[in-house]
Amino acid sequence: MMKIIVFDTETTGVRVTDEVLSLAMVDGEGSVLLDRLYAPQSHKEWPQAQQVHHISPQDLVGMPTILSDKQEIEALLNDEDTMLVGYNLGFDLRLLRQSGLSIHPHRTYDVMEAFAEYRKVPGTQRGKWRKFKLTECAAYFQYDWQDTKAHGALADSLATLHCYKKLAKIIGGPASNPFAGYLGLPFSRIAADELRELKKLLNLPLQKDIIYVNDQNESLPADEVTITRVLQPSGTCVLSITAGGQSHDVLADFLAEMQKTGFRKVEQPLVSRRPAPAEMAEQTSLF
Repeated sequence: MMKIIVFDTETTGVRVTDEVLSLAMVDGEGSVLLDRLYAPQSHKEWPQAQQVHHISPQDLVGMPTILSDKQEIEALLNDEDTMLVGYNLGFDLRLLRQSGLSIHPHRTYDVMEAFAEYRKVPGTQRGKWRKFKLTECAAYFQYDWQDTKAHGALADSLATLHCYKKLAKIIGGPASNPFAGYLGLPFSRIAADELRELKKLLNLPLQKDIIYVNDQNESLPADEVTITRVLQPSGTCVLSITAGGQSHDVLADFLAEMQKTGFRKVEQPLVSRRPAPAEMAEQTSLF
């Protein structure tokens, strides 16, 4: 039976060098699985982030680093029978990895993305829906914060759980996006780190070594390419590939054609490469 863990972090910032200061997890009933503060390994102060979550360096004096709970956290978040739920989930997963944890969830659900798709309010970027803050989503679903405040890891986890349950009733079960933790990072990182998930999507034998090799497009930065696995109401699974501001849905039965030009067997150790979104767009133009 699929379990869910809803979690949230508070951090020193949003950059690739920032770290987790607080981590909270709750289960599908709202029971607290973990709620802890952590001393950062390298940062001494974080004035901008402190204004938001109010965690000061003094609050963390004597606290362990998150690596002290590495085994426990990884066991919870990497459990194959667990789906991870979060708000802007990719950010939290990225920060956990930056803090030294190896997190590779089997199923994920980003409430922020689901709420944006549900509301369908045009965003400032062409072809994109507006992304709402957690406080806006919680207000829409009439969440009662009680004596808690937003921007605390536990409070935000409980609010996210409330919104998740409301959305699940409205739009049905969650889509599965095994690559949520790579949002904002080069697509080539997926090929280097998540071969097992790619092979599942492409129905390739797991004994094959594959690597993304469409790497000749220098005009579009790799981090502007994203790929999402979406389960449609009809039960059809599609891959939604976004490149150059346009999205292309690749039907599951078209994946075999896609893999012919996008993947090849390799004998050398894996290295990250830059994808060619233009070629991907050409392949999916039939849809």
